[in-house]
Amino acid sequence: MYVLLNYVTKKFLDQTILLFGFIILSTACLIGTMALLFCKPGSEIYLSFFLLFVIMDVFSAPLIVVTSTSLFIQETKDGEQGVGQGIQRAVVSIAAILGPLYAGALLRTLWIMLLSLLIGAVIAIILIGMVYRSFRPKTTDESLSLIPLVNQNNS
Repeated sequence: MYVLLNYVTKKFLDQTILLFGFIILSTACLIGTMALLFCKPGSEIYLSFFLLFVIMDVFSAPLIVVTSTSLFIQETKDGEQGVGQGIQRAVVSIAAILGPLYAGALLRTLWIMLLSLLIGAVIAIILIGMVYRSFRPKTTDESLSLIPLVNQNNS
């Protein structure tokens, strides 16, 4: 998926990929919630819905993780990159600790866990949609962001 994402990011804007990732995640959560509510555990249709949910969830994760980090770096001012990335990593680390604890507490009521994930993903889609056009465009040449231009008039 990450190799495919390398080529996709050259064709589409990061915010488009991020929005697409959250749409896939929302669809996966909706499928998972519906499968838990309406299918009998142990049936073949339940297994099919579960596998579809897992595939879509795993497919959406790299889209969301990579493009959200990329957009965060693009939108943060150069002087604030260190602090911004530190805060971002702290939030991600806290989520990595609290997520399994939250999910583990809801093992008997999986539909609540999936429904809360669906609500979070839908909120993310709405927020991304609200700020979609305000994202700064990506520089066309990656070397411009790495190597500062030297004033050629001062010979």
